[in-house]
Amino acid sequence: MKNVLFSIVSILVVLSVFLPCSIVSAAADTVLLGDVDGDKALTAVDSLMILRYSVKLDKLSKNQVTLADINGDNNVDASDALIVLRASVGLASDDFQSSGTAADYSVILLNYINDERAKVNAEPLTLDKTLCEISNKRAEEISRKNSFSHTRPNGSSWQTMLDEYNVGWHHNGENIGAAPTAEYVFDLWMKSDGHRENMLSKDFKKLGVGYYFNDNSEYGHYWVLDFTD
Repeated sequence: MKNVLFSIVSILVVLSVFLPCSIVSAAADTVLLGDVDGDKALTAVDSLMILRYSVKLDKLSKNQVTLADINGDNNVDASDALIVLRASVGLASDDFQSSGTAADYSVILLNYINDERAKVNAEPLTLDKTLCEISNKRAEEISRKNSFSHTRPNGSSWQTMLDEYNVGWHHNGENIGAAPTAEYVFDLWMKSDGHRENMLSKDFKKLGVGYYFNDNSEYGHYWVLDFTD
């Protein structure tokens, strides 16, 4: 374990010197998940701060701890640091098709969306663990043959997932997409009136992000956003 942590720290230190740029931008009023140092960008410095906190080498404020918990498991650890690191160097696309991808993509798309919401004075969305579970299930469903639709493979509306997971709502919405990267699908959604309206709607407060890769499908990469108030 010590060797693993040492390797991660070494990588983060090197990247903090040579790769200080970020693939995620943020408007001044945007809440940027993972931005522990408050510079409105995700960088290797944020990753290093999270990692050092996780092994009790540094302290973080209560707000910083909230921002550091990228995967929403109420525990700041090396996995959160790695998610930020991946985002900071632009590796959260085809490069990751493991169990950790959902968290990577969730953070990237959440920050893309909240950046645009800030431009229209809409409150930032927050990731909801249950909605993310629903979105990931929906992403797997739409990857099936003849199922790229808001209608589920069993013929019911996608909204039945909310009932199955006991999610209450007054307003809800769903975006689905097929594209090779998170940035690509976000651009497609922004260019579509209905999808953009969902992402910027002031009726929504919570967000679920889902991703599924199906090598035997028509499009390969499938994406879902589920929104509720």
